[in-house]
Amino acid sequence: MMPYEIVMAPADVYIAFEGEPFPAVDTPPTGNWIPLGTAGKRNQAESGVTITHKQTLKEHRTTGSTGPVKVVRTQEDVTVECEIEDLDALPQASVRRRRPEPEGSGAPRLG
Repeated sequence: MMPYEIVMAPADVYIAFEGEPFPAVDTPPTGNWIPLGTAGKRNQAESGVTITHKQTLKEHRTTGSTGPVKVVRTQEDVTVECEIEDLDALPQASVRRRRPEPEGSGAPRLG
């Protein structure tokens, strides 16, 4: 599959803490990225993955124009939703906590 194409099948969903470098779009994630579900996309419900993209646009008009001359995106949100049938403790804790615990705290760490 080429990058940026429409996904027509289950997709592997990975999570990582804020600040973790993003992988290239055409290579599997490495480092502290972990898959949701113990077997990746094989653990997703048949409903699959839903990606919602919301944005707020502000149009700028000048005197005498018949339409906007410029549009600025002032807000943007992307939400990824999927139903996982089998989730082990580490990804579940990571999703709930959203950031790593300090070193030496005794909490599980990614990586």
